[in-house]
Amino acid sequence: SSNASSPSPKPAASKTVQSTTTLSPPFRLISNTSQFHHCYRARERLQLKYATWWLSQFRRWGMVEGAPDYEGIAKQVMRPDIYEEAMKEIGFAHGGANSEPEKFFDGGIFDPADPEKYATSFAINSLK
Repeated sequence: SSNASSPSPKPAASKTVQSTTTLSPPFRLISNTSQFHHCYRARERLQLKYATWWLSQFRRWGMVEGAPDYEGIAKQVMRPDIYEEAMKEIGFAHGGANSEPEKFFDGGIFDPADPEKYATSFAINSLK
């Protein structure tokens, strides 16, 4: 017998789970790497724009008052100088800083050059 209130698994999710390969606990490799494109692109370098985006969310939800110094705070938090020094020590070369706008699944665009515009653009917010 089936229970109408119990949702059945979605075929795409089932396919992804079935296509995993166990490497060694707790790591698993998912063969559908398109799901991780964003993480793959960002893996080579800490990007200040990601800290800036987080801060824009703090602004949106009233966790900071007024427009903060987005760039200054992002640099204090991410510390790209320490990262660069560590990468030089191990001989790692990366693609450099990326300050291009990010387009999200909902169609929203975050431009790290204008985080305040992004933070204040939402109809739903707790701006202070």
